[in-house]
Amino acid sequence: MKVVTFTSQNQSNSRHLFAALLKHWRSRQGLSQLDLSLASGVSSKHISFLETGRTGPSKEMVAILCETLDIPLRSRVELYRAANLESPYPQTTIAAALDGPVRSAVEAILQHHEPYPSLVMNRLYELEKANLAGTKLIQQRQPGAVEGTNLIELLFTSDEPIVENWEQVAKSLIQRLRRESLQSPSDTELSNLVDRIITQHDLDESWLTTDFDVVSSPVVPITFLLTNGVPLRFISMVTVFDAPQNVALDELRIESFYPLDSETEEACEQYLTVSS
Repeated sequence: MKVVTFTSQNQSNSRHLFAALLKHWRSRQGLSQLDLSLASGVSSKHISFLETGRTGPSKEMVAILCETLDIPLRSRVELYRAANLESPYPQTTIAAALDGPVRSAVEAILQHHEPYPSLVMNRLYELEKANLAGTKLIQQRQPGAVEGTNLIELLFTSDEPIVENWEQVAKSLIQRLRRESLQSPSDTELSNLVDRIITQHDLDESWLTTDFDVVSSPVVPITFLLTNGVPLRFISMVTVFDAPQNVALDELRIESFYPLDSETEEACEQYLTVSS
């Protein structure tokens, strides 16, 4: 009898946890139950039952709702777990995710971007891989091992200036970090990183919001300073995998830097190549 009671209670708790998460994601998208019903093809009555915990979802139902609400893979895993269902999205290491043709694709991007920096980062902005130019650029301020370096913390904690337009770049990154944290409310590691940077560096409240009185540019340029004082002016582009079915791969980003002027092109050739 005790076993039956315990199992029944667990099912009830599970339904209510799933219900709360479903309501959270629906509200984030600004959808009513009727809106979600029309978008997903699920009856509004059934959605109501799911959000009140009156009924639990099937694996297929979770998949339909996650896809309709465009929920990030890491949070989809939480929804499956809350529903006591096995997630179809494996949670592996980055090394395991970067296997076979995926590794070949990443390495091709890195190699073909020489002599300009290209960096592979995880969701916490920890460096996973870099091409030669990216490695040499980071080792200007972080000699030795590069993999595992947190690029956000390096930007904020380096004793020597890494970026000439530091305030513009740092403010943009903090706002990006905060948005990503809000989009992944269950990711405590990411929220802890945001809180740690904001607290340790006593950032002004204005850094956390966008100033709409300032005319925004299409991209935020970044000017790196080499140890010899030579500036490298770039814009960057982030590449992600389309329709990944793996949490680690979904959160992987490849940031490639493109020179803004001929001086930067020449400096990259001189300082960030094999012969330099």
